[in-house]
Amino acid sequence: MRKRFERRTIGLFCILMVETIGIMGSVYRITGDEGILAAAAQQGTYRCTIASFRGTIYDTNLQALTGLGELAKLSSPLDSEDIFWVNERYQEDQDAVHVIGYLDGDGNGVDGIEKAYNGYLTDGGQLSVVYQVDALNQVIAGMERTIDDTSELQNKGVVLTLDKEIQEIAQEAAEKYLTKGSVLVTEIPSCEIRASVSLPTYPPMTWRILWTKRERRFLTGPFPAIR
Repeated sequence: MRKRFERRTIGLFCILMVETIGIMGSVYRITGDEGILAAAAQQGTYRCTIASFRGTIYDTNLQALTGLGELAKLSSPLDSEDIFWVNERYQEDQDAVHVIGYLDGDGNGVDGIEKAYNGYLTDGGQLSVVYQVDALNQVIAGMERTIDDTSELQNKGVVLTLDKEIQEIAQEAAEKYLTKGSVLVTEIPSCEIRASVSLPTYPPMTWRILWTKRERRFLTGPFPAIR
């Protein structure tokens, strides 16, 4: 009876030792696997920038001349079903286009006020989204994302002496009576420029597309009459 008890005790002890060694081996494999540790370290958050904005260009009465374009539909590169709507910087029939200028494919000013004050206008805030992602940077289903919107920074900007209403009247008159040339309206006695029109003109978004495609040869010649 005593020997049987001793054999059972020894057997139970051996089983416990085997299980303990197995557990220690598993722990060692987990803690020693650098790939697993690296993957675990990558789990967390991922910030995705949806849109970057520029400061606004205003007329003398603080009426915006930029940021009034059509709403553009943007989707997150991490989640195509996550949709955002933002205004294009320019309108199709943009006011004072020769004065304002246009942007290149990277969003930097290359002509007009956009170029002259590029450094000041560049930081107009961003619209970004922070997602919870796994080790492969895949969005974790069911986890809420955080929207970080600093687009109010685009309210800062540059104020011109142009008057939006006078500018639009001058543009209409120029397009009605001129095929090429310019119109300049100044206020007396201050001599401040209230309107500046040059024909032929161009839609600035078209030139940004051309610049993005590196079709720079079109930018070296006279502007085509697109309107």
